[in-house]
Amino acid sequence: GLVALLLGVGGAVRAAEQERSPALHREFDEASDFAPIGVLLDRTHQKGDWTFLYRYRQVNRQGLQEGDQPVSDQQVAARYAEVPVSFTGRTHTLGALYAPLERLTLGLFLPIEQRNLQVLESGALEETETIGIGDAKVVFLIPFIQNGLQKTQLNFGFSFPTGSIQQKNASTGRRDPYILQLGSGSWDAVWGITYSGSYRNLSWGGQFEGLYRINDNAVGYRLGTVYQASAWFAGGFGRWFSASGRFAWTKRGNLSGADPELDRARSPLNDPYMQGGTTLEVGPGLNVLLPILGGQRFSVE
Repeated sequence: GLVALLLGVGGAVRAAEQERSPALHREFDEASDFAPIGVLLDRTHQKGDWTFLYRYRQVNRQGLQEGDQPVSDQQVAARYAEVPVSFTGRTHTLGALYAPLERLTLGLFLPIEQRNLQVLESGALEETETIGIGDAKVVFLIPFIQNGLQKTQLNFGFSFPTGSIQQKNASTGRRDPYILQLGSGSWDAVWGITYSGSYRNLSWGGQFEGLYRINDNAVGYRLGTVYQASAWFAGGFGRWFSASGRFAWTKRGNLSGADPELDRARSPLNDPYMQGGTTLEVGPGLNVLLPILGGQRFSVE
């Protein structure tokens, strides 16, 4: 099973001295103007505007699947020395966005990762935790097509290999599996396109993003390409509150190469050809605007 929780808070300050063209801009002063918190790059800024944000994401997974079929612990134990039981991933993301030009917004994001894995080995339950900085990311957002309150934007950028890929178990000295490593170890290219529209207190949108690994990392492997797509619909209840629903599709490829320190016979999590897959998530969300300190938003999904 997969359960995901996202929380976010952020504040935006506008350059009030800038003249605004009603034909090109709409002030984002209603909760329904914002996408759900799971959509990070949902809009560009106006020149001189900036935003600081904090986002928390927690993912809980239990059990294993091979294809779309569940695999029992007994089946895994017959093939491997370790049986993965559950995984919890927590990500704290700090971010800032700033628009130095009318048609260019810069974004910088730094995640802090905390990952826990429980496995059964010889009938005993063991837990391993890794924590540290993940891969930092810089993104450029450019408005593409605008037609009234409907707009499309492009984003592209790079992810830096700031997260560790050589985490080891403190008690055994063995390298932790791929799922517990904090980064990719490679330079990654990110790109995407986002569409959004609104009518009165209703809004909707869609986003498609890709993440491509540019090079093999220092250990000798390359994580798989990741594609993500989202579609959402939101309705406002007054100016300060909105509710949303979102479909999120994610496809991850398997690894190219392998970490030579990971024994594939020990755990399926060590097998580079068993790390890919496709998931579909469906979830409700809430946006609440607070008219303080230039405008603050609290969101949950």
